[in-house]
Amino acid sequence: LWDLPEQRGLVWEEASELFLAEGLPSDDAAEFFLTQADAFTGSLERWELHSLLSLALNWMSGNVTGDMSTRGASALEALETRVWLASVDAGPEQAEAAVLQLLESGDMVAARSIAASHLNPDNPPMALLLAESALAVANGGDGSL
Repeated sequence: LWDLPEQRGLVWEEASELFLAEGLPSDDAAEFFLTQADAFTGSLERWELHSLLSLALNWMSGNVTGDMSTRGASALEALETRVWLASVDAGPEQAEAAVLQLLESGDMVAARSIAASHLNPDNPPMALLLAESALAVANGGDGSL
């Protein structure tokens, strides 16, 4: 079963649920998923790498237990960047999702960068166009698209 990526995906989700049930500290759970992502990077499907990194991010950011990591903001930002890059590598749908996440977090520069390098420039995400228009209005422009 381990050779089937879908089955491995279920193992990662089960591990997360077990860690939560057993009260594993957030940093330890995040480290487990990061270690797995690093150890298997060459043999994982793109979506699976994204999934492992996302699980690590959810644990490190406190989304699972409410307890923030003790690793600090720079470690969290570095992991967020890895998740976004894995999103982009996983395909256009994930790249657009990464752009939306970046916009929600207020990182317009990174959102523009990912959109420009990984999405069709003739058809950018509507959310990016709206955010750019709002920013133009806020900076004294007319906001026209």
